[in-house]
Amino acid sequence: GGPSMDPGAVDLSAVLPATIAVVNDGSGLGLEAAGSPSFGSVVSLDTVNIPSGTQFGATLIGLTEFNPAIDLTSIGMPGCFQYVDGLATLIFLAPSSVASTPFAVPANPAFLGTIVVAQSVSFSPPLTPLGAISSNGLRLVIGN
Repeated sequence: GGPSMDPGAVDLSAVLPATIAVVNDGSGLGLEAAGSPSFGSVVSLDTVNIPSGTQFGATLIGLTEFNPAIDLTSIGMPGCFQYVDGLATLIFLAPSSVASTPFAVPANPAFLGTIVVAQSVSFSPPLTPLGAISSNGLRLVIGN
């Protein structure tokens, strides 16, 4: 989500039947997990590629995944999408290009197979009219 480099126009009729690959150029806000969500572990949810000048951001954690994602153009975030319900919001202030949020996985086997979803947002004006951009969504399955 958010502003990304434009790879330029491609005439699909000229390229087919060649293989087409979609590659993330890594320039947009991203969310990555360091570690696996096994019982009693702590997974680091790392927001990466935070634009310089960003004042604050947040990692949203929830139990509901929106697929297809909700287009956020109508609220002033063109090119951005909402992938999670955001039951919990963990704010980070004055970040560098990376911000880490720890997620403690319950040690209780009753949570085996529970799906937890996460996404990051950052307040990075003037990249969108609202000033905020969103990352990709991330799905963690507890016990895997």
